[in-house]
Amino acid sequence: QTSFVVWFLCGRVFWALGYGWIVFACSTNRGGIIQRVLTYQPIQPLARLAFGIYLLHIPVIAIRLFAIRDTYVMTHSGVFEGAIIDYVIAVVVAYVLYILIECPIYHLIKIICGQNVEKVVRNRGTYERTNGESVRDYEENIEIKLYNQGNQSTNDL
Repeated sequence: QTSFVVWFLCGRVFWALGYGWIVFACSTNRGGIIQRVLTYQPIQPLARLAFGIYLLHIPVIAIRLFAIRDTYVMTHSGVFEGAIIDYVIAVVVAYVLYILIECPIYHLIKIICGQNVEKVVRNRGTYERTNGESVRDYEENIEIKLYNQGNQSTNDL
């Protein structure tokens, strides 16, 4: 039991360090292939649902397993099939909750705060937003320009 507990705790620490490294590498533009995979355009909708899937996967598993009234025999194919079914159900429920709750609340907050929903357009390292704000990334330095009703002010960070 001691070796199992040590293995379990070390595994958690190594997973945390690995995830920390991925976040650090991608935040500093040194992620390489990992960053290209995570920023791949077709998986962007799934990224919006990731937190909802995370919150919903345990209740989905619990409801599905507690609904079974017979003896449940765990086989490799059954566990794999159950994991895929749970994931698909969690994605569908997360999408429905995103459409019904998260998206309208996001837009309501933007209306209350008096800001338009911003659409970011990437153009040669420059991120331009619809509210007149321009963000340009020069490797380590970030330049932010705000245009206020004809007055141009530049803030360098």
